[in-house]
Amino acid sequence: MFEEIKKYLPIGTVVGLKEKDTKVMIIGYLSTDDKTSIVYDYNGCFIPQGISDAQNLVRFNHEQINKFYQMGFYDEEVKLYINRLYNMNNKIDFVETD
Repeated sequence: MFEEIKKYLPIGTVVGLKEKDTKVMIIGYLSTDDKTSIVYDYNGCFIPQGISDAQNLVRFNHEQINKFYQMGFYDEEVKLYINRLYNMNNKIDFVETD
């Protein structure tokens, strides 16, 4: 199933990031960092800690993912939503973070 999704993995997906030595669960999409105005693909929280305040929020891009641990819930409704994210992605000016 991971092969089918090239970007915008489902909510609940647990991944590893290149620069972090921990697991991160995807909890949202396309958020902007208020300080830098950078738009990130994903919002996440560390596993097993979860999110207790905004400082625990992890913003990252799809290219930063280096491991897949667990796929989140994925059905036709999620597939349609992810397709809408692709369309939104084409309307946003992204700033490269790498």
